[in-house]
Amino acid sequence: MKKYRAIRRPRVLVIDDDLVIAATLMIILERAGFEAISAKGSFPGLHLAWSWRPDILLTDFDMPGLNGIDVTRRICAIVPGCRLFLLSGHSEAGRMAAEARREGYEVELLNKPIHPADLLARLRRIVDMEPLHSPQEWRQGDPWS
Repeated sequence: MKKYRAIRRPRVLVIDDDLVIAATLMIILERAGFEAISAKGSFPGLHLAWSWRPDILLTDFDMPGLNGIDVTRRICAIVPGCRLFLLSGHSEAGRMAAEARREGYEVELLNKPIHPADLLARLRRIVDMEPLHSPQEWRQGDPWS
């Protein structure tokens, strides 16, 4: 069976209260063929989700206002079918992500730090994208290795 590539690039909404992290993730995602936009914090992120309708949410766990789990719950109501990824280095995030999964939310926890090649591989699996850059190209001489 022949596979067809989508004309529209998968949309990823990055929510993080650290602008450097959000901007870095956007660059990585754009370079890899995704359409990415970021929001500084939970409430601006919810506003963007409403207007932009992302395919994938990539959010930090520990933010002022709403934490990443609360953000994922609200975005599920705004954009049903949005795939949810929670970035965290906190042990509390794992427990809360498990609780959200018991409530029926499909939240995938990504532990910080995560290498760009690993992040992209996880995202590509869910959207069935062919990589524009191989994992070896990402690792070769990059500042994240």
